[in-house]
Amino acid sequence: MVATLKVNKIENVSAGALAVEGLIIPKVQTGSIGNGGRMFIFTDSSNISWIVHEFKMGGTFWAPDNGLTADVFMIGGGGSGGAATGNNDTGKGGGGAGGALFRQGFTIASGGHEIRIGRGGAGQTKGVAAATQKATMHNGGDTSAFDVIARGGGMGGASDNNNRAAEGGCGGGGGARNSNSGWNNGRGSTQGSYTGWTSYSGSGGNSAANNTSGGGGGGIGGNGGNQSGGNNSSTSQAGSGGAGRDFSSYFGVTVGHFGFFGGGGGGGTYRHSTNDMYQAPPNNGSSNYGGGGFGASSREGSQTAPNVSATDKMDGIDGTGGGGGGAAEDHENVEPGGARSGCGGSGAIIIRYRLNP
Repeated sequence: MVATLKVNKIENVSAGALAVEGLIIPKVQTGSIGNGGRMFIFTDSSNISWIVHEFKMGGTFWAPDNGLTADVFMIGGGGSGGAATGNNDTGKGGGGAGGALFRQGFTIASGGHEIRIGRGGAGQTKGVAAATQKATMHNGGDTSAFDVIARGGGMGGASDNNNRAAEGGCGGGGGARNSNSGWNNGRGSTQGSYTGWTSYSGSGGNSAANNTSGGGGGGIGGNGGNQSGGNNSSTSQAGSGGAGRDFSSYFGVTVGHFGFFGGGGGGGTYRHSTNDMYQAPPNNGSSNYGGGGFGASSREGSQTAPNVSATDKMDGIDGTGGGGGGAAEDHENVEPGGARSGCGGSGAIIIRYRLNP
């Protein structure tokens, strides 16, 4: 006896399934093209055309019946920068970028593959106690697929014995004025390695116990910069965020930050000056290409204060895994509710394969 199913209504509810009056039937991908994420065609410098799938949110990648041979890049979410704990607290560490993994010629079996994208770490808030500002909130989230994990970045350190910088895919930069032993130092990477995959990570930069500037967060192209220039508030230089890496030759410039990923967040600084506090500071830590946020200056307040240049945004860019910028003293309390540090940018997964294999 053969059972039959009478179908009164069929709806296409997503790229991956059909609904038959409430019954979900997984989609079977046929042909030679996968499905899922933002799809586009990229032609490289050798005039070879590739189909690219970009995931900046979780979802499913569907491989066709015969599977695919693909190049896969993934990066975890970036960690937040460190925040001011009160008045006269000086600069904080930049957040570490997410750790990254890359593999060429990877065989993806037919069927659906779960994609999980790490969130960026939430910005820390001025004056909130360390017990409240948990690393689980301010570290970046992990990105995972195909049985490997790109770790989220570590948060930047605060000051005056508040939060210490955290380890992560790339480590967070150290905060200024921590007197606890080692708490001024940036942290290292927890990014794991996997057979056949190239891993990318970096460590956070260091500050000092009697200092006014934070270290930069680590990037996937290099470690975060150390504080420099001495301890004087008018000469101290915050550490720049560690460099990101350029993957534009593989995926083009419409992904990441013009094709770059994983820049660390710049450290924040105290800038003693009689000039307008909202002027763009000349000595806060900056971030290279890769989506990391800029560190703040006490004359600048935080990113939502008026007159802050758009080029000095403190948040990491979503879809790059960039770290957030470190906050500044902000003793003038220019922002209602207190200044916050930069948020980390969310992670991403990019998949490409030949258009005409």
